[in-house]
Amino acid sequence: MISAYTGGSYAQHIEKDDESRERWGTGDARINSLELLTSDGSPTQRIESDSAVKIRCEMTAHARLESPILRVSITKLNGDVIWATSTQRGTNTVRVLDGPATATLDIPKLALLEGTYYLSASISDPTGTTDFDHCQNWVRFNVHKTNLFDEGVLSVVSTWSLERHHR
Repeated sequence: MISAYTGGSYAQHIEKDDESRERWGTGDARINSLELLTSDGSPTQRIESDSAVKIRCEMTAHARLESPILRVSITKLNGDVIWATSTQRGTNTVRVLDGPATATLDIPKLALLEGTYYLSASISDPTGTTDFDHCQNWVRFNVHKTNLFDEGVLSVVSTWSLERHHR
């Protein structure tokens, strides 16, 4: 059914490489680069827990795209989604994408605990049902923790209090 709708099979558009990266989509747009950046804008593949980061996505639309959705996600190595967001969230939606563009997502505090993660991105139609380009597991990065004693994947801001009861 999807192939009838899109005029072809998604399987024809899947590309894989040796680093577990996969790419698929119609080709109406292309993600040229996806980078994880430090707060000063330097590309990195290693960050500290709770540090400020940016995600920069350079893309090119090969056709005029009305209200496309740009989505980024962070997953564990096993594919479990830790976090995802898109341009549908917030006020800076993309009205038209025509030609080259760069989108930057500022994250003031990335609350991941120590581990290795993947960063992925996609550009889709306004309904989110047709991917123009989807780059899965595009950036592999490591998070190092300093003086954090939490476990799991997220650093949750919390405060302990203790009330003593008298006997």
